[in-house]
Amino acid sequence: MQTTRYPLGRVSQYPPGSQKLVKTPLESILLVNVGGQFFAVSNICPHAGGYLNYGPLTGYIIECPLHYWPFDVRTGELAGMEETGLDERLNTYPVLAEDGQLYLELPVYPISTDHS
Repeated sequence: MQTTRYPLGRVSQYPPGSQKLVKTPLESILLVNVGGQFFAVSNICPHAGGYLNYGPLTGYIIECPLHYWPFDVRTGELAGMEETGLDERLNTYPVLAEDGQLYLELPVYPISTDHS
């Protein structure tokens, strides 16, 4: 799959514990810094559509503010709800740090011009 880099600014703009909403052409993405590690996930909870940027971040867990579903920002998976059998998950995206700059790596989807 082809990807493109989406610039996010300087690494120093995002201190540990920070959350930043990033609106991209693909979707609304939540960027988080957990102890100097950067993660990017879909900002919309797949369960009820809650905006995760309004939820608390505790360690690697972001919680949906609507129904308190916990998601692991490293994997996008529901955390600690294995017994429910639910398989909801967030999209995850690579975050790259290069020369003090931060980039989000997003997939590029080809546009079809065939309208037949």
